[in-house]
Amino acid sequence: MLMKRLVSTKKSRLFVLLALLLVVMLVMVACGSPNSENNDPVADPEDGPRLGGTLRAIRTSPPAVLGYPPEMTSGDDLASLPALEPLLDFADLEDGSAGWGAILAKDWETDVENKAVIFYLQEGVQFHDGTPFNAEAVRWNFQLQLDNNTLAAGSLVDRMEVIDEHTIKIYATAIDNLLWQNWGRHRMISPTAFEEAGEGDIEKSIEWARMNPVGTGPFKLLNYERDVVIQYERNDNYWREGYPYLDAVELRIIPDPSTASMLMEAEQADYWLNPGVLEHARLVENLGFVEHRSDWGMVWALHVDSANPDSPLADIRVRAAVEHALDREAIAEMVGHGYHIPMTQFSPPYELGYDPDYYPRPFDTQKAKDLLTEAGYPNGFTVTIMTSSTAMNRDTLTAIQGYLAAVGITVELDIADSARYSALVFRDGFEGMALAAHGADSTGRSLITHWGPAPRTFRSNAYVKSPEYLAACEKMLTSYDRQEFIEATGEAYRKASEDALAIPVMGNYSLYTAQPYVKTETTAAFMWTSFYDFWLENE
Repeated sequence: MLMKRLVSTKKSRLFVLLALLLVVMLVMVACGSPNSENNDPVADPEDGPRLGGTLRAIRTSPPAVLGYPPEMTSGDDLASLPALEPLLDFADLEDGSAGWGAILAKDWETDVENKAVIFYLQEGVQFHDGTPFNAEAVRWNFQLQLDNNTLAAGSLVDRMEVIDEHTIKIYATAIDNLLWQNWGRHRMISPTAFEEAGEGDIEKSIEWARMNPVGTGPFKLLNYERDVVIQYERNDNYWREGYPYLDAVELRIIPDPSTASMLMEAEQADYWLNPGVLEHARLVENLGFVEHRSDWGMVWALHVDSANPDSPLADIRVRAAVEHALDREAIAEMVGHGYHIPMTQFSPPYELGYDPDYYPRPFDTQKAKDLLTEAGYPNGFTVTIMTSSTAMNRDTLTAIQGYLAAVGITVELDIADSARYSALVFRDGFEGMALAAHGADSTGRSLITHWGPAPRTFRSNAYVKSPEYLAACEKMLTSYDRQEFIEATGEAYRKASEDALAIPVMGNYSLYTAQPYVKTETTAAFMWTSFYDFWLENE
């Protein structure tokens, strides 16, 4: 029995002296970059998008890897988007929301009876080196991920079969309705370019590929100067007819929000990816800049070592007390200045499992104290909370520390570097609590990816997952009817909230600050944009 995908999709047609010195340096960089001396369109049709020009976008941090998918993090993924494409990606849907849609795969199916996922590929697609994108190239890319143990749910792969030039079938040891998302989101690189770069030496190929993304995307890498700029030029052989509209895209690395804001005001930058909230609000609300918002965002939660029997947090009453102790509305307002969402439940408002009438543990200091007493901690206890070193996390953690102190819980802070943080939160486990963020989207997939049963989750096993919660997840995974899937997702999210699987604090939508002349056909899926459907027009 063949089951069509659950989400209906359409094709998307889609910055003091030092500071001033930095601005001058950046302008100099711009003058030396392709087409940046003329950011105006070179053509002006009566109707529709204008052609040409360079989009100058701002990123807060440099990617570590640009072209070797097994080593790429989500931040690397976003930096490589102009060059590397997946089979499926976050896209606009027919109802105006965002979800997973067809990119290099024009369609896909889940063969439940034979426990397989079938991808039907776009035809006439070439990698930047001129070699064909086909089913064998997809098989090679999946095998590369499998060999590095980085394919999502890779342990479920039984075998792969190339049916024909544009069809690949992946057989699984166990099937579910989210495997197509797990497998379809991996970015494709040219097997030929990878192998030729190493001349038979795999380590040499890997070293080359890290900084050389050879994909199928609308733009090709021209230059990457770490901590300064990534420059992409137009791919004239792009498979989407008539795209891209731009001649080039520059991703400038500007970690300081004040510098970035000054560049936007001076029209020395056109687009700001994930801006500082205060700067974004000022630019949009006072200066006429345009806000782009993605239906995909991040959720910040206190992760707990509930699987440790010696931890106070193994007791659901303690976890509930922590949740009641937090004034999440006040925290979200303090940190997000109106752009963050207080989390009343495990699901953010843009997830399928969200219930607007559900708030199981509102702010109640006395209730928190009563629960701690009931659990055997009338005088509270001491706990370590680890987080990464970003300023936002520090501000959030300071607020949490104060609220927990009010109910007798003493918090010792552990500010970890990114490597240790990632290893403990995602792989090795931790003691006490960790303030961590995870991505959430409108498809329901994030619950399974971050909190679901093994092997479908990549996180550590620091959390207790009740049999009832796991049963709800299983129902979600095996509901192929759209309405049944939505109901099962809501049930699984509610059970996660009831169990206090983690303590949700706040969420956000992904925000982007744009000059008024930056236009795009995309409406919801900005976080995953490759800029193929962006254009620039005069004010």
